Amino acid sequence: MNQTIITLEIGFGSLKLLAGYEMNGRVHVLDMQSMLISNLIQFGKISDAALVSSSIKKLIRQCEQTLSIKVDAVNLILPPIGFELAEGQKRTNVLSNSGVISLTDIANLYGYFKKDQFSKDHGLVMIVPKMFILDGDQQFLHVPLNERSTNLVVHADVHFMLKELLMQVQTLFAGMGLKIKRTVIDAFAMAELLPLYDTKLPTSYMLIDHASNYTSMNLVDQGRLTASYGIDIGGEQLTAIIANQFSVTYQEATRLKEFYGYDTRTNSLEGYVYQGKTTADSYISIMQSQLNETIYQFYKVYIDELIKALTHYGPPESSIDVSDLPMYWVGGAIQLKGFQSLMQTLYRQATHLFPNLKVIGARLPNALPLLGAIHIAQKYIAIDDDRNKPVPTIEREVKPKKPMSLYDDDL
Repeated sequence: MNQTIITLEIGFGSLKLLAGYEMNGRVHVLDMQSMLISNLIQFGKISDAALVSSSIKKLIRQCEQTLSIKVDAVNLILPPIGFELAEGQKRTNVLSNSGVISLTDIANLYGYFKKDQFSKDHGLVMIVPKMFILDGDQQFLHVPLNERSTNLVVHADVHFMLKELLMQVQTLFAGMGLKIKRTVIDAFAMAELLPLYDTKLPTSYMLIDHASNYTSMNLVDQGRLTASYGIDIGGEQLTAIIANQFSVTYQEATRLKEFYGYDTRTNSLEGYVYQGKTTADSYISIMQSQLNETIYQFYKVYIDELIKALTHYGPPESSIDVSDLPMYWVGGAIQLKGFQSLMQTLYRQATHLFPNLKVIGARLPNALPLLGAIHIAQKYIAIDDDRNKPVPTIEREVKPKKPMSLYDDDL
């Protein structure tokens, strides 16, 4: 039976835990648990560590009871706060006298990256190998375990993010006695997952993650996550505006978004979406047309801010005009009814794409980072993984000697 992989996502407004495995290029879900925590991450750090700790323990207990397993380690997913990308090359001598490459050699190689520092404010998140090179210019797309060579070279992308959140999370998990097997950026997890399911996915696009109180704009260039930026606007702000404008409870405002949303059908406009008491104990009747106007005005401002951010977006060396790229929308806030048609109305010049993945047991699009983390756990070897697991199949590609670009291979 396939090994069960546990993934845990700490988002801006929720915790999610998913147990599953990958087989034949598809992720299979065994269990998924989630818990909403308003403003979980604020100003780049967890706002209430004690609450998050107790909530994680609860999710794990529920998973353990459902699957009758013991969870003592997770693959952690974090938002791209302060994400930075560096490219690097490292070389090491193979330790074995016979020249057989082992996990110890890979650990030594990766250890050199861990000594590098992007800045004093950034911490290393993940090393993403792009190409391994052995004697005779043998080139491998995956870790060349049990191959023979005297030298081992790797070209890799190195992901960094703000150190403050990383250190806070590490302290939190140490206090729970829970091991972090691997940490990944949520946008990277999604960029790795989507090509498995969407055959029409463009190689370069903007991955827009519209979350509860934050929207991250992530540049995926030739399949690689290369940059990330964000604006502090998300779905919770719209909920608060609806609640305040119509003097209804936050729970009722959430229901109005989920069940009615933005609906421009003629026979719906004059229909009532709410008739009842306000928070001031008066009576109010809300029509669909009124709700539409509130939602429209909110997203008009939202799109203006998004475009403003995109105008100044991207690494200086990038030749890509991100305003011309398709926008691939993900995140819990896009579940607003009518969201797709609203985006196409407000930002007509852009191509808008939305996930259409069918994964049994997962509530999409909320589960995309969790599913992607399972794929990453299978695709990339982490040095702290079980050393006794079977050696994966090696994919070899031998190429003639030529100047090598780190962008040639989409892992």
